[in-house]
Amino acid sequence: MKILWYGYEKLIGAGFSFSIYGLIMLLSSSFDLFEVSESLSSPMLWAAFYGYGIYCSIIIDGICNVWPMLHPWKISLYIASGFVIFIFLMANFAYILIAGTIGTAAALLFYAGMSYFRKRKWISSLFALVLPLIFLAVSIMDFTEKEGWEVQRQTSSYEVSFTYFNGEHKIPVKLKENQTLMFQADFSVESGGYGHHAEDQDGDRVPMHEIGDKLALRDVAAGQYYIVIHGDNAKGRVDIDWEIRTKSE
Repeated sequence: MKILWYGYEKLIGAGFSFSIYGLIMLLSSSFDLFEVSESLSSPMLWAAFYGYGIYCSIIIDGICNVWPMLHPWKISLYIASGFVIFIFLMANFAYILIAGTIGTAAALLFYAGMSYFRKRKWISSLFALVLPLIFLAVSIMDFTEKEGWEVQRQTSSYEVSFTYFNGEHKIPVKLKENQTLMFQADFSVESGGYGHHAEDQDGDRVPMHEIGDKLALRDVAAGQYYIVIHGDNAKGRVDIDWEIRTKSE
């Protein structure tokens, strides 16, 4: 039971810190659930809070157990753990300072949440289990919104007009061995933001190479690929044309 409670305390700290981060994302995005979902779907984000955060907390406990005189400096150790990692991950001092400050805040929230809520049964379960599960559900849901979505699709083209588009839409293209996909996406947007990228069948982004005025997916394995268009409260239209070439062409 001691080990289970110890692990539960770490989940409280990680969950509290993660929940504050999620709330900040929600507010800063003006409650744009698609944007929040995209951010929460990053495995690195979860690894930072629930992997690195819990690991550092366990190490700090071990240090304070071996050297009890360091216990009054426990908060300082949390601050250091939130900052130091970025010295090894980044080369630019300004980026280190910004990321380190955010990491320090996350580490302090971890410690504060764990220390304050561990004796408060119902609230602790909210941060340890309920909110993280809600955020996990949000991360795998699609909050794309479309209005006035009118499509014309042909063999090698896709045209769509819309009165409102917030999120993303995938156009599937199948490639065989030794084939290259070349495409061009023309946006005529009256308002809002827009963009595009390419993904494989696992949802991972695929590098795109510029060839003249077109983008190409080359030297990729056979399989299903997607041209992904995304809009940020956008209104307008998108015209996409593509061609598939073999290596001999």
